Amino acid sequence: MSNNRFQLLFDDDDQVCVQKTSKPPPIYLRDKSIDLIGKNNFRVVPIEKENIQEVKVQTYGEDSYRNVAGNFEKEKKSFYTFQLKSSRSSVVILESIEHSVSPTEIESALKDESFGIKNVFNVPNRKNIPQPMLRAYIESDFQLLKKGEVHPIYKLR
Repeated sequence: MSNNRFQLLFDDDDQVCVQKTSKPPPIYLRDKSIDLIGKNNFRVVPIEKENIQEVKVQTYGEDSYRNVAGNFEKEKKSFYTFQLKSSRSSVVILESIEHSVSPTEIESALKDESFGIKNVFNVPNRKNIPQPMLRAYIESDFQLLKKGEVHPIYKLR
């Protein structure tokens, strides 16, 4: 036993990263019919505000969320929802790149480096004058970085 009374609180394993699964966003259905997926996959809450009657469907997992949303789109139901946190893209600002370089060139160069790129845009200032920087939207890849590790896009030159 050491003289350090906080030794029990010290974490020896620095390389283990636990991925936290986030709750999927709710789906708001404008109709009242809900017979879609199996039991214990979602929770239904009726919402009535003045003349608006809708149903809030809260799924318990991302797979059931995709199943419900896909089925609503296929049946052309009137609904709205929000984007999953796991499918949101990261935004990276690339500086010191002249505005004369087209965003398609940057996009193809980043794809050659095996980054999943959604869009690349020039960043203008308030007076709409192009600046030497670009905004790139990178697809999330579900890979957690270990403690102290830097994302590979920051290693590009």
